[in-house]
Amino acid sequence: MASQSFPTQVTSATLASGDNTVVASASGQPIKVWQVIVSPGANADSVTLKFTNGGSAQTAIISVAANGNSLLLPMSGVPYALCDPGTAFVANSGTTTTKLTAYYTKGA
Repeated sequence: MASQSFPTQVTSATLASGDNTVVASASGQPIKVWQVIVSPGANADSVTLKFTNGGSAQTAIISVAANGNSLLLPMSGVPYALCDPGTAFVANSGTTTTKLTAYYTKGA
């Protein structure tokens, strides 16, 4: 079976405490998040991923240990988050040491 390949954009940031816009909304364009990597820093953290799909608020919680291993949601061909057009992909963090990397596409 041939592997699936398509271009994605990538964004990476050290999260601030509270809500962080990971992928900004774009008028008329949905966002699909294909892969997420959460890398802990000096503090344990529970990162809440937030997005709106079909007009309903959705959340997913990813917990990481202080100075522990990164957690990978691998690219599988099915997006982990489908954001309605005009809505952003947001991560809420309880600390200021966690890094999040997201691979995503915008548009159809």
